[in-house]
Amino acid sequence: MAKTGWCRECGEWVRTEGDGTCPKGHGAECIDAVHSSEPGSTASQGVGVGEMPASFERFGWGAYFLMPIWGVVYGSNAVLGWWLLSLLATFVIVSLAAGVTQPAALAAVSSASSVVQIAIHLWVGMNAYRWLWKREQMRLALVPDARPRFSVSTFMAKQVRWLVAGATLTVLSVLGLAFLLTGDPNAVAVREQLGVTPTEIMAAAVWTVAEVAFAVWLAGRMRRGEADDDVLDQTA
Repeated sequence: MAKTGWCRECGEWVRTEGDGTCPKGHGAECIDAVHSSEPGSTASQGVGVGEMPASFERFGWGAYFLMPIWGVVYGSNAVLGWWLLSLLATFVIVSLAAGVTQPAALAAVSSASSVVQIAIHLWVGMNAYRWLWKREQMRLALVPDARPRFSVSTFMAKQVRWLVAGATLTVLSVLGLAFLLTGDPNAVAVREQLGVTPTEIMAAAVWTVAEVAFAVWLAGRMRRGEADDDVLDQTA
């Protein structure tokens, strides 16, 4: 099977020779990120190189579930910026509600904060991959001798791990909330220590499940849009 690698001298993906060298005469020491795939394919394409592939139009589960960690790992300033904005928005809403004691008003403040958080998380999930591609594209254009940090295939494979990690943490959180709703003495003690009622815990659980369900629906819509684009490309 033909192999493809990133040639630092050529600044592009090339089909390597049998000894791992570049067909333009550059040595094997100049070749990085070698893949067993045809050159020019989406799998061997470097993130930020050329036109963004359809796979980067998908929902970014890692950025959605673990926004600040994902942003730091991939150096996405856009994701980190939206995360900081979500914290700021929550702080502002809580500050404006300082001194409010009426249950209805407190419920409204809590709902407003939750809606803002959900909206930002969904927005980041919808755009994280696109932002990362543009960021990498800019880095390759502005930094001398820069090369892709990873290929599309490598990046997408790692996103499965992010999805599993984020989903696991979310399930554990919902299970923890479910436990607090029980009559177990430890659950009752925790509720009293936190100063929350079963109704508030139930509301938090419902918000979490509803948010994830909507994110799954949204991700499905984006995947269907990607499939429709592929069909149009094939028939064009």
